[in-house]
Amino acid sequence: MAYLYELGYCQVFHIPSELIQLQTTTIISSIGKVFLSFSALYGVIFIFVTYVSNSKNKKMDLVKNRFFIIGFILLVFIAFSLGYQIAFRQWYDLIPIVLYFTALLFLLPIFTQHDIKGYKNKLFAQDESDRNNIRPFDKIFKNLGFITTAILIFSLPLLSLPYFCGQENAMTQKTFLVPSNDLNAAVLRIYNNEAICVQVINPQQLEYFILKLDDPSNVIGLTYQNVPALDEYRNLQLKKMENGG
Repeated sequence: MAYLYELGYCQVFHIPSELIQLQTTTIISSIGKVFLSFSALYGVIFIFVTYVSNSKNKKMDLVKNRFFIIGFILLVFIAFSLGYQIAFRQWYDLIPIVLYFTALLFLLPIFTQHDIKGYKNKLFAQDESDRNNIRPFDKIFKNLGFITTAILIFSLPLLSLPYFCGQENAMTQKTFLVPSNDLNAAVLRIYNNEAICVQVINPQQLEYFILKLDDPSNVIGLTYQNVPALDEYRNLQLKKMENGG
C-alpha cells in the first residue's frame, strides 16, 4: 500500500519509480492518508449489504429496488471522491456507467420478457430469470470459496485507493520544502537521506536533481513555501488527466 501511494505521487511529477524507497515513517504516513478514503467506501458498501440482507425475505418494490442500485453506484462514487477529489472534476465519466445500468435494469426486461404483459410483471420475470440462471460469481464462489473470493474483492480497493490517494496528495499539496540555496527549486520527496528536488523549466518541463542530506559539505536550510511555477505544472497535468491523457 505504501509503495502504491508513493507510486501515485511520483507519477504526477514523472519521478522514476526506481527512486522510491520505503521506510517506517513513509509507510505510517501513507496508510494513515488512505484510511479515511477506505473507511468511507467500506461504510457505503456495508450499508448496502446490510439493507439487502435484511430485505431477503420481504417482497421489495421492483422499481424502487432498481433505483436503489443506481443510488448505490452514485454513493460509491461520492465515497471514492472523498479521498480522490479529482474524481469530482471528472464526474462526466460516471454518466455512461449510470446509463448502462439504467438500460440494463429498466429497459432490458422490456425486450427479454416481451411475451409478458405489464411492466412490473416483466421486471419480476426478469428477476426470476436472473435468479435461476447461473451467474459468473456463482462459479467463482464455487471454485474458490466464498471467503477467498471476498478477500480478493476486499483487496481491490486496498490496492487501488493508495495509488489514487498518492495522486490526490501530489495534485493538492499547498506548500513544499524549498532549499535555501535555490529558491526556484522544491523538494518533492525525501527517501532516507536523499531529497528529490525539482526545478520548473516551463509549465511542461521539470528538471530533477538529488540533494544528499547526510553530506557535511552540503549544508542547506529548508523552508516551507508556495511554489507558483509548480502550481502551473500541476494545473496542466490536471487538464491532461481530465482529458484522459
